[in-house]
Amino acid sequence: MGYAFPRARKKKSADLQRHFNMRCMERLGIVLHSDELKKKMQSGELEFVRRQSNTKSHFLIPKDMLPRDFTRRVVAVYDSVRHQFVTVLYDDNGPIYDMEEYE
Repeated sequence: MGYAFPRARKKKSADLQRHFNMRCMERLGIVLHSDELKKKMQSGELEFVRRQSNTKSHFLIPKDMLPRDFTRRVVAVYDSVRHQFVTVLYDDNGPIYDMEEYE
């Protein structure tokens, strides 16, 4: 007896990269370079926000990487198994950026 639907293949690094770029465009209007984010994460420049599970961690994206008029906090979700950023989310739990601070 066979399956009614074809089996879904596992997510590959390229799939996660494409999803990350699509969510950046959808939510921020720009594409963030995941290589640059990864280097900042490894050097400790990205602020760790929380651990979602054993494989997913949230890191705060610094204001200088976001569009100038953007006032919401944004976190990037990192998959430690695939060594890839997965998506970007609004972090409504933290304070909103104060624009006067950055002028």
